[in-house]
Amino acid sequence: MVIIVPPYGKTKSSNLILAYYLAINGFQVIRYDNTNHVGESEGTMLLTSLSQMKEDLRSAVDFVENKFGASLLTLVSSSLGVRVALKEAAEDKRIELLISILGVVNLQGTLQAIYREDGVKEALSGVSLGLRDILGFQVNADHFLKDAIDGNFHTLHTSLQDAAKLYIPTVFLVADKDPWVSPDEVRMVFDRIPTQQKEFYVLPNAMHELYENPTSADYACQRVVASTEKYLSGLEPKWGTVRAPESQHLIMRLREEKERLRSAKRLNREEERKFWKMYLEKYSYIVNLQDYWNLLEFLNRHLGDSRKGEMILDAGCGIGHFGTFVLVRQLYHLMQGKAVSLRRPSARYVGVDFVDEAIQKAKSTHTEIQKEFKGRMGLLPSSSNFLNYSYYISDLNHGLPFKEHCFDKICCNFVLSYLDDPLCVLKELLRTLKVGGKLVVTSLKPFADLSQIYRNFIEVSRTAEELEQARIVLNNAGMIKNKESEGCYQFFSQDDLSDLLLEAGARNIQIFRSFGDQANVAVAVGPCP
Repeated sequence: MVIIVPPYGKTKSSNLILAYYLAINGFQVIRYDNTNHVGESEGTMLLTSLSQMKEDLRSAVDFVENKFGASLLTLVSSSLGVRVALKEAAEDKRIELLISILGVVNLQGTLQAIYREDGVKEALSGVSLGLRDILGFQVNADHFLKDAIDGNFHTLHTSLQDAAKLYIPTVFLVADKDPWVSPDEVRMVFDRIPTQQKEFYVLPNAMHELYENPTSADYACQRVVASTEKYLSGLEPKWGTVRAPESQHLIMRLREEKERLRSAKRLNREEERKFWKMYLEKYSYIVNLQDYWNLLEFLNRHLGDSRKGEMILDAGCGIGHFGTFVLVRQLYHLMQGKAVSLRRPSARYVGVDFVDEAIQKAKSTHTEIQKEFKGRMGLLPSSSNFLNYSYYISDLNHGLPFKEHCFDKICCNFVLSYLDDPLCVLKELLRTLKVGGKLVVTSLKPFADLSQIYRNFIEVSRTAEELEQARIVLNNAGMIKNKESEGCYQFFSQDDLSDLLLEAGARNIQIFRSFGDQANVAVAVGPCP
């Protein structure tokens, strides 16, 4: 029997692939959601704690023993769930094997690496922290960190103490590109384990999200199966004989689980609007990420620079980042003497979103930019705009208020994943696209890992304000990842995007990667007349 410990901030569905690997190779598997966490269990993430996660794990062990009478029990854990499993395995003699995947063994060091401040030290000093972002989720930081300190989860030293009590077979897998976890610290914990039955593996080209790299994930899953077989049955299967689950079964099961979660947690349109209003209020900082600016440049390059008379639709424009990029690029061309005359705007930008406050922010930003550049170029405020802008409050789920074949270009950036019926929306976008017009659509890829993008940003941050902006970006990413893990949203693979566009009627579909290799970008041409 194998218990898969849920990572911090993730549901049991995040372990589905690994569970299938184990099940298809003959093991019984238990997955569960933590209390006061994401998923189907009760409680709010605000009150999450490592002690509660450990109590949930102990309950799972009790359940397995009482229900199945299991005598050979394995714990498989990942990320911060490893810290919980390590302590439980050090205390509970029913556990026969511990497997750690990309484990956090130094909570204090990991939080310091992410936030550039020592929250544990502050908590020990009696500083009130209030609500803070902890690994991408808003939690009661006073409660979370006090609990971690009281339960001895918080430092590398406490992990070393727990490791010294482990006399069972132990397998550690670490990522060579993990920005939050030091392989050297994990190795220190591994070396402290007194048993001789232990193995240490490095996953090449892997970050902190295991399934971000399918090759590394497949290797890790096979290694987990082989190690479990070796230490529980005494048989060591030959490498390559581990059976892999069929992807179609995985996809169907994942859809079933996420649909169940989505039904339980579905927001009405007003609640959804409030969520996006809160999200977009802090979304402006993402333009400071070089990887995001590179994405906008990539989208614009495939759509082509705006020309006189063109109509450009920004579907789900939010606070107008793509429109800002188009405007700034046009102004740069004007100042370089590469653009058309100022007597007539070169193109018309149309922004559509269902959050009124976001539309107003987009309008204000674009107006201020045009005003600033007019001043730089010695033009009167009343002179013609460099680009014509118009904005509509409209929900993409309910169609578009435009006639057929009116847009030359359409950008739908990080929107499709959050819609009720993506295929229907794509058909509507193509309805409004001119014959031969271009469409670009983006989505975070499944199992996207934004940790390195955030790390790239924070490494060049110099001021307290820049650090705070970086933390807000990470918190926003956590909000979206949380909704995706609970089935509310769906990140599309390259094949998913291609299939959707093909079914919607698009032509000449090309799929690319951008945004630090964490987003899929589809470029297509409108349908034939």
